[in-house]
Amino acid sequence: MAAIENLTELETKVEELIQAFQSLRNDYDTLRKDLENKDLRIAELEQEKEGLGGERDSLRDDLRQSREKLDTAAGKVQGILKRLESIA
Repeated sequence: MAAIENLTELETKVEELIQAFQSLRNDYDTLRKDLENKDLRIAELEQEKEGLGGERDSLRDDLRQSREKLDTAAGKVQGILKRLESIA
């Protein structure tokens, strides 16, 4: 009888270990899928960052060009004002 009890106890422990392993395996699979999704999101964000960086650089170039045009126009206006002052 003691051998049967030990065998039943051993079977119970094995079942518990199998269930614990299955639970851990499910958790592992869930975490792995979450990590894969996060990796994909990181890749998407990196692409977006690169695109925004290019757009930022383009806007900086546009701003520089606009400043140059404004400086040129201001210089021309100052020249015209000086000529008008000398006439007046």
